[in-house]
Amino acid sequence: MINQNKTLKTKKKLRIIVFGFLCCLLIITAKLFYLQGHLFDRLFIRSQKNFLRTEPTDSLRGNIFDHNGELLATNRPTHNIFWQGSGNQKLSQEQISVLNFLEITLQKKITCDSYLKTIKRAEKYFKKELISPDISFEELSKIIEQFPLHPNLIVDTSVKRFYPHKNIASHVVGY
Repeated sequence: MINQNKTLKTKKKLRIIVFGFLCCLLIITAKLFYLQGHLFDRLFIRSQKNFLRTEPTDSLRGNIFDHNGELLATNRPTHNIFWQGSGNQKLSQEQISVLNFLEITLQKKITCDSYLKTIKRAEKYFKKELISPDISFEELSKIIEQFPLHPNLIVDTSVKRFYPHKNIASHVVGY
């Protein structure tokens, strides 16, 4: 009698354990179907953004000449300085010294108040933010000489449309 009572208790405990296991399995399966079925589109787009980054590049445009062979529109190189965030919450002392040097070097191009918030946002979220567009070759040389391989500074060289005669023949060459 005692032996039979023990086996009934054991079977009851076993049924509770199996029932609990099946409930957990059902919950996991339901969550999986919810993620794969209902949220598939949203999660797929987020996963694509994790490893695919698109950066638009401007194509090189041709030169435009008048009937005498005089140049009306061409391309010129531009150098832009970007700050690449490193994921830290705060700027390090070395990064602050780099920013102070940039502020002194690029006096007319940037001000501390205008870009400091942008730098902090870029630093926190690994973003690439523009510090100074279209800097001169002399300024670029000073920056590269001081910080040749700095992980936060990115120099991007691209081309920009240049009109030597400003507004002359704008109806032909565009704006």
